[in-house]
Amino acid sequence: MITEVTPWFPNALDTANGSIGHMEDVSISYKKITTTHEVAGTSGADDWNT
Repeated sequence: MITEVTPWFPNALDTANGSIGHMEDVSISYKKITTTHEVAGTSGADDWNT
């Protein structure tokens, strides 16, 4: 379940941030989760019951 979404922008006065646009911090709460990286073909899982 998504518990919070916080949009933010990097400091535009810092030239190192020139290529970085709009960002979001997303907080989630879960009992069991599986993530898959489609490009790399890898996955990971976590289950609070095990």
